[in-house]
Amino acid sequence: MKPEKAVNVVGKVGVVLTFVGFLAVGSAALYGANASPASNQDAVQVAKNVGMAQGFGWIVAGVGLAMSFQGLSTDLQDSNTLGSEHLRAGPVSAPSKVREVPKAKPEFVCSDCGGDISAEDTACPHCGAPIEGE
Repeated sequence: MKPEKAVNVVGKVGVVLTFVGFLAVGSAALYGANASPASNQDAVQVAKNVGMAQGFGWIVAGVGLAMSFQGLSTDLQDSNTLGSEHLRAGPVSAPSKVREVPKAKPEFVCSDCGGDISAEDTACPHCGAPIEGE
């Protein structure tokens, strides 16, 4: 497993733990509000159970948040490192939509400069020498 993937797993597990923790806190509160104890001893026991469940839920939620922030921090560091590598490499040019047409083979060569000339030229486009006809 690559380190980048492990970081993402830590963050995802942290999010799930946070959700489970908050779910435990809310469920305990609902249980305590809807419980109808028969005696005072039962009421004390319900209150203890609710308090323990909420405490456990807050601990799980806290651990989940810490793991989520650790994963986020590592992801941000990785993206900053990746970004600086791209900046050092220079700007990325957009892909060109213009297709390069292969250059045609020269029909003639100038006797003065050796530049390529075509049959339509009356003077060399490179040195300006007049082209002698046949």
